[in-house]
Amino acid sequence: MIRSDICGKKRERPQTKEGKGSPGINLPTLGDIYEMDIRVEWVVDKLFPKQSVIVLHGKGGVGKTWLMLQIGPCVADDRLFLGLITMSVPVYCIDFENSLPTLHDRARVLGKRSFKVWYISNPNPPPLLDSIDWGQQGHREIPVNKLIRARAPRGKDRP
Repeated sequence: MIRSDICGKKRERPQTKEGKGSPGINLPTLGDIYEMDIRVEWVVDKLFPKQSVIVLHGKGGVGKTWLMLQIGPCVADDRLFLGLITMSVPVYCIDFENSLPTLHDRARVLGKRSFKVWYISNPNPPPLLDSIDWGQQGHREIPVNKLIRARAPRGKDRP
């Protein structure tokens, strides 16, 4: 159980030149955040909050790609996902691992979907999302704050 009364008496601390907190940085306290009136918006109701980073982790072959290939179109087409309400937003699948033949096989199983797919064997392959090339190659039109599936390959350059 999480308790809010476990802290002892508050100690006096010397103030920095700028006052309380970190020098030069205006950060809210947890109390400030507590007082905020915040409403969570959901891309997929009670599953994927809007403006959040969602990480799917699991061993190879457990179905992470299949899951995202099913969630993505529901969001893009404003359809329910397993009975959950979705928010219609642009969806891009950025796949650093699967080949075009693999994606073709999956598309044949899932049917036609309306979201865009940028795959590793594309003549103009996607740069890694955390690379300098991402911003320099003009990929800013893809809203990274939207639902994106991106998976970097393992290898000498990536852990």
